[in-house]
Amino acid sequence: MLRTFSLFTLFSTFLAIIGITTSQAQSSILQSYKWEISYDALPLINKETTAQNLTLRRFITNSKGTTALRLQLRGGSKSSEFTVASDYVYGQINLGYEWYKPVDKFLFYYGPEVSYFYQYTDTGSYKVNQMFQQYSHDRVLGFSGLFGCKYLVGKHLTIGAESKLSYSFFRSRSERTDYTFFPSTSQTVATGGFSADNSWQVGDIVGLASVNIGFIF
Repeated sequence: MLRTFSLFTLFSTFLAIIGITTSQAQSSILQSYKWEISYDALPLINKETTAQNLTLRRFITNSKGTTALRLQLRGGSKSSEFTVASDYVYGQINLGYEWYKPVDKFLFYYGPEVSYFYQYTDTGSYKVNQMFQQYSHDRVLGFSGLFGCKYLVGKHLTIGAESKLSYSFFRSRSERTDYTFFPSTSQTVATGGFSADNSWQVGDIVGLASVNIGFIF
């Protein structure tokens, strides 16, 4: 609850700043730029975050201000060698639209985003005379509201952070097979089956979704 309140307060302050400074915002700071490529440095700060995140933006500036189309690619994997191992590989593609409010060298922005996520997981357990193997396919269709701020460092470098409020539909399908070895008969018996799950995940607030370092040109 406290986390939600803090994020709400932060977001309200952010909107207030935009409202107060709209008349002071100068779109000219972005008129000379068409593209931005940014990398999420959060995995370097938070070791629990392993996703690699790359974002491409196309700026559009006219008499009404500056907006941007964004394409974001995410991905990651893990491989391990233990008695019980769970290896996975995943990828995600996000498409979004941003509205910008420049204030001096600060670039505030907000907008909607739609995403598609896929993950393949291979889980196995290896013990004496017994083991199992499970394969899972997870798919997530997400809808997000995002807001963030970045600072223009020099002429072509930006540093910023971004938060999100996401709603998503989750679908999972897995196949598991258990193998049991009987020494008395030297036979291995396999049993298994399929399982599926569909569910909505609502109100997922990511206070710090990314810390971005970008090249703008």
